[in-house]
Amino acid sequence: MKQLEKMIREELLHAPENVCVSLFIPPGDEKQQCDTIKELVVDAATHLRKVFSVSEVEEFIKPMASITKSQTKAFECSIALFRTKNTFKILGLPIVVQAQAFVSNHFHIKPLLQWLQEEREFFCIEFSKSSVEIFRGDMSGFQAIDSFQGEVTSKQIDEVVSNKSLDERETLVYLAGRIDAAKKFVSQTELEHIDPSIVDRSLYEGDYEKLWKVLFDRARRSVLLKVEKSLMDYNIALMNGRAESDIETIIKEAKAGRIKKLIISGEDSVWGRFDAFKNQINRINEQINYEDDDLLDSISEKVLEGGGEVVVANRKQLPKNKVLLAILKAA
Repeated sequence: MKQLEKMIREELLHAPENVCVSLFIPPGDEKQQCDTIKELVVDAATHLRKVFSVSEVEEFIKPMASITKSQTKAFECSIALFRTKNTFKILGLPIVVQAQAFVSNHFHIKPLLQWLQEEREFFCIEFSKSSVEIFRGDMSGFQAIDSFQGEVTSKQIDEVVSNKSLDERETLVYLAGRIDAAKKFVSQTELEHIDPSIVDRSLYEGDYEKLWKVLFDRARRSVLLKVEKSLMDYNIALMNGRAESDIETIIKEAKAGRIKKLIISGEDSVWGRFDAFKNQINRINEQINYEDDDLLDSISEKVLEGGGEVVVANRKQLPKNKVLLAILKAA
């Protein structure tokens, strides 16, 4: 998770050039994905021709248009392509995305923020009669990282989790196997974020793929709880005069670095163009020109640059007719 966040902040938030293309390809077989890439490249080229010559456009789209079936097959998931005139990056995304092409002066990162939010690391400590197994998992899989035979202290287990965790403050810890041993560990451990609901071995019977699915489902529910908590925080901030839902006000606060947390709809786009002369936003229904932007994405980038947090919610979780909410930093 930290590596993904680092990549977003260091490689995508600060693109070195003014023309950036972001393509998002949903899951499918290799032919479907290659066909989708071709369609999106055509869409991107339409916008690129407004800023580049014909030969420059051909050179620009060449790496994207040259993606092969074997390359898409290697991912077996959604794909994202990021292109500037001198750089090209391809990523496999373990989330479902819509087929979309974005041409702007920055990369489109909203789907990556959803991935970052869902890519939550967790640990599982399994207690048996004579041993303790420690596993680390995330949305892509589950693997054993350490084990102890015979007597083991909670401090030894704590040290393994702390040393192997990418972010100890956010790491979820689940317990499985012998109920009595797990309860004893809960009473002694100093680890935070331990789920007290122990997975009895009878529920997975040594099938660790089944155990991973059970725990991953719990981890996903914790993400939903995080969104719900953020919405509660927004309501409290609203009562205290530290919340905004007006997009133009939020843009001004984001530029000033005054947003603590931004909550956006992962299913919506708000197209617009900033009029620097009038210092206002002109709203439009869809991207028409290169200067047009998905304001939810650009505001998210400003919030991240200002040290704030971005939470991606489902449209149904947000108040009616709202696609973004902001909690302001304390004065």
